[in-house]
Amino acid sequence: LMGGINNQTKNFEQFHEIHGIIGVWPRGNFGPHKKDPIRLLAADNKIPNPTFAMCFGTTLAQGGRMTLGGVDPKLALAPFKYIPCEKFPFVSMDGLLVDNKRIPLKVLPGIGLDSGTNIFLVNPEVLNALKTTFQRDYCHLPHVCPTAGHPKTFWDLDQCFPLEDKQVAAFPPIRLALKGTTISMHGSNYLIPKYTPPRRVGNKGEQGRKMYCLGIKSTGPGILTVGDTFMTNYYIHYDTVNKRVGWAPVNKTACFAKNA
Repeated sequence: LMGGINNQTKNFEQFHEIHGIIGVWPRGNFGPHKKDPIRLLAADNKIPNPTFAMCFGTTLAQGGRMTLGGVDPKLALAPFKYIPCEKFPFVSMDGLLVDNKRIPLKVLPGIGLDSGTNIFLVNPEVLNALKTTFQRDYCHLPHVCPTAGHPKTFWDLDQCFPLEDKQVAAFPPIRLALKGTTISMHGSNYLIPKYTPPRRVGNKGEQGRKMYCLGIKSTGPGILTVGDTFMTNYYIHYDTVNKRVGWAPVNKTACFAKNA
């Protein structure tokens, strides 16, 4: 059983050398690595092969599932679509879309897969392309474009705003075309809820509010990092034997069932 990340401190040491997804991916880009626990389990005939798959929610209460030595068909709503992964954790992209409109990019960056990253990390070109597209086509959505009364928007650093559920649902999906499939995240994935605690004003108490922050940030030039804002929509098979990663729409009822 696994849970999603609820919070992350600002000084989280993101760029330290982390040796694999939750510590189980072999170093050496699929090469033999005797200390890798999943390969050791397979070598000892505890599991059929050294592959694993996982799905997870966005909160600790939802939890998730990890399967060793293959996949559990109950956790997928459709067959897996595989993309090549010759050098983990990096895969190639074919394009970036907002809804079904392709966004022009001068260079298609590589993508790193990291289930421990709780937002979509992009380079400056991708962030600016997304901002331009949203502010051209989606100014009718709240806090996408500056207005006379609200000059700050989601695209400004560390800006969070109150939204109703129906407003969150109106935000368009963002899609990544990969070499073999297309993965998507929706407004409910990339608008990250933040709860502000109640505070006292004079003799009156103020209710805490549910705010939303944009879960897309630039970390400078380089690759994009696909984390749980995309991954929570999928059951993902890390097929180390065939050097590929499979994506299937997740059966959330089965994945989040604590006693399944």
